[in-house]
Amino acid sequence: MLNTSVARTLSIVPEVRTGCYLWRTLWPCRALTNKGYVADHFLFENYQEEIRPRLIGGNYNVVLTPRIAWKERHMQPVFDSALNAGNLAWVYELDDDLFSDDIIERFYRYNETSGQGPDMDPEERRIRYTWAARHQREARIKILPLVDLVIVSNDNLIPLVQRYTDAPIRVVPNAIDLPWFTERLRLDEPREIDALTVGWSGGWRPEDDTDVLVKVWPRLARRYPHVKFILAGWIPPEVAEAMPPDQLISLDWRHFEEYPYLIRNIDVACCAVADHAWNRCKTPIKWIESSLAGSAVVASPTIYSAVVTDGLDGMLADTTEQWEECLSRLIEHADWRRYIQENAAATIASKHTTEQTWMLWRDALTEGLAVSDRAQRAVLA
Repeated sequence: MLNTSVARTLSIVPEVRTGCYLWRTLWPCRALTNKGYVADHFLFENYQEEIRPRLIGGNYNVVLTPRIAWKERHMQPVFDSALNAGNLAWVYELDDDLFSDDIIERFYRYNETSGQGPDMDPEERRIRYTWAARHQREARIKILPLVDLVIVSNDNLIPLVQRYTDAPIRVVPNAIDLPWFTERLRLDEPREIDALTVGWSGGWRPEDDTDVLVKVWPRLARRYPHVKFILAGWIPPEVAEAMPPDQLISLDWRHFEEYPYLIRNIDVACCAVADHAWNRCKTPIKWIESSLAGSAVVASPTIYSAVVTDGLDGMLADTTEQWEECLSRLIEHADWRRYIQENAAATIASKHTTEQTWMLWRDALTEGLAVSDRAQRAVLA
């Protein structure tokens, strides 16, 4: 007899090539499974043949949908039918602001700068991508009133979600799967770049996030000609154009399995984000990843001041002058780099791994089960 008071979760992910998949699906599912709970995940591809049978099969009582937005309008009644047939609680999850008007322009800029999609007239591209972004935003807004509970990654997302749903909202912060990440650092192998490096890694970001690099990195390059500067993943053109070519190294984006090894090449990591509302809905995952990969981190106070103790497990820099001062000190002093990185790794191991957060996922999913009228029908039957 299955225990109907314990969440048995099926997570349906729209795609698996993003960092969100790691932080909000793979690692939480691994943590819950390791603790003896049912927490499976599948890619939303062939709904009729792969997803629906699992929804109605009786093995699960909670379905978790990270970031999902239906591409076709007919999917909502189809999904509702499966939820009702399976007596499933529905929990939604997100770790970014996907509801503000900003997301429409950001989606367009992301696709435009990353070269995704077919070749077409620039104005046609803008129209198509803007429409697609608006459609996704509206699709998510229409979903929120229908769910039983929402999980978010930080407190700043709560008021945004509350505009569109009366469902309970629970915060489960991002946390790393330490064994998974450490194994993929490949510490028994040499890294690709042997020089002392300062670096930035990540996907597309607007210019205000990387503006400090444009101002500071060229000055540092002149002061320290032996230092290499790495851009890993997306290559911000304004940063690349500002740097001397012989000191700049561009490393292409790689599969998430290779990402930990990729960022091992960075000795001093720059976690720079502009101070505005959209960024304040993000989480400090770059500090976590970079520190565990061996970097000493300089970070913006925006989001990072919540986890970094300045001068202990990272350095916080706001102004251009502070960024240059912090980076210079780390470039010049190997012992200071080691001190910052080792303290950060210890902080992360004790506060920011799935060993500390798995029970928050369990409790939120169990609450979603408890408040769902649909799921409780199965309990009372």
